[in-house]
Amino acid sequence: MARKYAIIKLLLLAIPMASLSLLSCNRQAESGKTLVLPDTAVDPSYRVADSLIYDVDLVNIHTDDEWSTFKLRHMNREKLVELTFEGVYNGQLQAYDFFTDQPLTADEVRQREQAPDYDRKHIDQIQFEENWLFSPEQQVFYKEISSFVLAYGVYAYNGELRGHKPVFKIKLKK
Repeated sequence: MARKYAIIKLLLLAIPMASLSLLSCNRQAESGKTLVLPDTAVDPSYRVADSLIYDVDLVNIHTDDEWSTFKLRHMNREKLVELTFEGVYNGQLQAYDFFTDQPLTADEVRQREQAPDYDRKHIDQIQFEENWLFSPEQQVFYKEISSFVLAYGVYAYNGELRGHKPVFKIKLKK
């Protein structure tokens, strides 16, 4: 009889413990970093921008511009640049020539890094090509990035910015 009560006590303790561990697994999945979109979120009827191209400054070159400083406060430019070049050099990412859209070899990218006006530290802009999908009903605004371009500023002799020169384009999987 004592054994029967011991088994019942064990079950009474085991059931709440198992339930607790299952609940904690669910919370962990909910707080994870994976975004799962419903099928309707990627429905083309929700597309509000197709192949939108725009530039984003990675560095605030105007030190008196407090708004730009605020917007870029969490930007880790060095990490973005390093991860991109590492991906190209180890074959995880394919670089393309911005103007011809032809694939570049790792050696061709290394040659570009030897250009007299180039320094990886000077990459200060990224250009995105992306599609936007928006569903007010689901409160989802989804940005699908198809490619990005890293660029660096080209300056005149007097120090004025003349424009940006692309290093290469990276196309992302859809």
